[in-house]
This record gives sequence, C-alpha cells and structure tokens, in this order.
Amino acid sequence: YVVVSADHPGTTVMDLVASFGDLTLPLVRRPATLRAAVDAVFAGAVPGLEPRPGSYAVVGHSLGALTAMVAGGGEISDARYTATCAGPTPPVACGLVGPIAFTEDLRSLLVPPDPRIVATVLQAPAGAFAFAPGTLAAVPN
Repeated sequence: YVVVSADHPGTTVMDLVASFGDLTLPLVRRPATLRAAVDAVFAGAVPGLEPRPGSYAVVGHSLGALTAMVAGGGEISDARYTATCAGPTPPVACGLVGPIAFTEDLRSLLVPPDPRIVATVLQAPAGAFAFAPGTLAAVPN
C-alpha cells in the first residue's frame, strides 16, 4: 500500500472551531490539496514508487471525510447546509463552524471529481447533511 497524507494548514477542524470559520474556503482548498498530492505521486515525485492506476482510495474522518466526499464527486449545497442549520434541531457541526456560502468565483475553483478514486472510506463525515440529494451516488464506495 502507498499512503499519502495531505496536510491542510489553516483549514483543520481546530482552526475552524477557533475562529468559527466559514467552511466554504476549506471545501475548495482541501480537495485541491488532496488532488495535488496524489497528482504528484502518480507523476513520479517519489522515486521508485509506481502506484497502480485503479487502486486509489480516499480515507477521511470528520472534515477529512467531507473532503473525500467532495473529491469523489459529491456536491455541497450551501442552501441545504444553511436551511438545516437554521432548523429546529441543527446538527452539532452547525455550532462548531461557520456557514457555507459559495460565490460563483469560489465554485469555479472547485477541482473536478478525481476519476482515479475507486473507493472512499468515510468515518463520521461532518456536514454530510449539506450534500445535495442524489449527488453522493457519484462518490465511489
């Protein structure tokens, strides 16, 4: 197995909780960081390592699982997130991090789903309620 662990400075859960940070930018940056790390591995950045195509899985916990869901093709709905958080019984995540508010400029920065992902292992995905209905069917499992 080859394990690639992407670092996400400034967009960890602890960073967001400390500042009640807006979740939008991390949802743009984190999948892009993951994609760049995996692109480097597949491009030969590690001498002697030859990853096999069709053998790429993403594992994530909490915000990492949310990142994996976006990288795999799930589409976040900021309206759904906002409506759920404004509802009578908002999920715990709503009290920990700020809103999601995609502008067209930010949405244009989202990396496309990575077709090399053949599986995702999602552990307690934070904010899973924010995905538009039906879009998680595209995420490999």
